[in-house]
Amino acid sequence: LKVNRIEPRTGDTVEIVGLVDDKYFHVYKKSDQVVENNVSTKVVLDTVHSDPYGTWSSSNNEYTIPSDGLYMVHSNLCGQDKGGNQGLVNVIIEIYLNGSVQLHGRNSNNFDNAAITAPINSMFTNTLTRVLPLSAGDKISWYARFSCKYPETPSALFVSGHESDHNSFAWIYKVASL
Repeated sequence: LKVNRIEPRTGDTVEIVGLVDDKYFHVYKKSDQVVENNVSTKVVLDTVHSDPYGTWSSSNNEYTIPSDGLYMVHSNLCGQDKGGNQGLVNVIIEIYLNGSVQLHGRNSNNFDNAAITAPINSMFTNTLTRVLPLSAGDKISWYARFSCKYPETPSALFVSGHESDHNSFAWIYKVASL
């Protein structure tokens, strides 16, 4: 809808049908989480910022959709290689719906096909946002899959968490009722 002005026919308010309230779900990491090279790992989002419907399960690290609708699902994960080699090449976010991967996104700083002869990067951030039709009771969770040119044992790959920066987080917002 592109308009310069919206005026009510009667009264002094305009009702826009289909938009929902300002309640949103938001969680973040305040501590680092070790992940193995090229292994999908469920992200432990350890701090709830907003959960107006109380449907976040910290024991399962998943959010239960409270009502049918169209939802914007967003995630931001910061991957870090804290080892001496610092060869992190992919930070992949996977959003799971009811226990199965629904979608995934790979970072734009992908050096996987480059001719790398020396250590390069130690940190990437990846963001993934999608609008999905979801039903009441659907369960959403986030996974990370990082890859490193120089994997170490034990793993030096982390989903980075920080108490004040909130560099790894997720939120869900209902944009319309169905």
